[in-house]
Amino acid sequence: MSFVRTAIITVLLFSSTLIASDLEIKAGLGYDYFSQEFFVDSTSQAGVDSFLTEWSLKSNYLDDFKAIVNISFFPDSNKNFEFQTRHEQTNEFYRTRFISDLYFKKNNSKIKIYNELELKNKTKGITQPGDEYFLGYSKIKFSHDIGKNIYGNVSMKGDFVNFDSTSEVTYNYYRFGGNTGITKYFDNFSLFDWNLFFDFREVPDTNVLNYNSYGSVLNFSFYHNKGEMDFYSRIENKLYNQLQDKDNHIRFESIIRNKLYLSNITSMVSVIDFSLVNYTGDYLTNKNYNKLKLELLANLDYEIYVFSAGPVFENLSEEETNLFDSENYFEIGLKLETTIFKPNLIFGTIESILGHRNLDMENEFQSNYTFERLSLIADLNITYSLNLNFLFTSEWEWHNNSNDNTRIYLLSSNLSFRF
Repeated sequence: MSFVRTAIITVLLFSSTLIASDLEIKAGLGYDYFSQEFFVDSTSQAGVDSFLTEWSLKSNYLDDFKAIVNISFFPDSNKNFEFQTRHEQTNEFYRTRFISDLYFKKNNSKIKIYNELELKNKTKGITQPGDEYFLGYSKIKFSHDIGKNIYGNVSMKGDFVNFDSTSEVTYNYYRFGGNTGITKYFDNFSLFDWNLFFDFREVPDTNVLNYNSYGSVLNFSFYHNKGEMDFYSRIENKLYNQLQDKDNHIRFESIIRNKLYLSNITSMVSVIDFSLVNYTGDYLTNKNYNKLKLELLANLDYEIYVFSAGPVFENLSEEETNLFDSENYFEIGLKLETTIFKPNLIFGTIESILGHRNLDMENEFQSNYTFERLSLIADLNITYSLNLNFLFTSEWEWHNNSNDNTRIYLLSSNLSFRF
């Protein structure tokens, strides 16, 4: 019955928007795939008489073709208001989304209102917890020009999810939050942005997952004749509703990206990414830790291409305890990346990182390994009306003990035609 209601609503929306002056319709096909493969010792699974020494276990968590219809309607010629409906249908599921996006400006003030509803139902097979849900998201943002390119802003947001059936890992929840801050724009396209935020979540079925959080976010982008620098910093205090203050923590993270132009077509990019988590309670499994990532890449810009190469490092350091083995590690790798961009035609990037992770302590659950991480993102306008986009990521791990080897693949693609 819910499927029929959704179909009727979609048809009515489609019929009513045909008379509009600005209507965009897209229809197409998509494919999503997610798989994990790992290896186990068959003697522990099939008995000592097994003639195999190891075998492969493969789990396909997602393997779906889907049909997609997307309708966008702009009631006014300035496109300050957009209404969008999107329907996806697979062999076993359907998903329908409704989006409204409103923007208007008066004098020195601007208001942006965004709303989203999504419904997912299963039409075939046995329904598992989490397969069917209804969710919503809403955000309103107000900004005002104070003067001298300084803007003050206030925003509020809320979201919820309601599952058809819950489980130990799928819970209904309600979340509400907001932030306030200022943004300063400079003549050379640099900017300074600072915000204070708060957020709280309520989970009716288990109040131990309720939390309150608050913190601050700082952004700074600076452009100069020799290059550019971006600085991002965030600090958050998150408080859960659990005994012994379990999982309560303060998290700090900072990212500094610096780009230095060496010539018209060459540059160097360095990235420092640091995060620190400090648990404020005394729960045994909560261990303070910090993580540091470093990148140093050489870039070559040639027409519509950017080629990048250089070393990457990552280090995890946890608080030591006598109860648990250390999960500290040091990781080093070589990053190769190619990006292509031509407006209104193509955007694509392929990234490969080949490296090795060395753990402070190996045991039966963790060991050193060599890895290859590959990702590919592309958006191609084949013709004015035909568009192809896809995302592919994968990771291979090779351990000294081949039984610990793993492979993960994720693919998502869409081919759409615009009427």
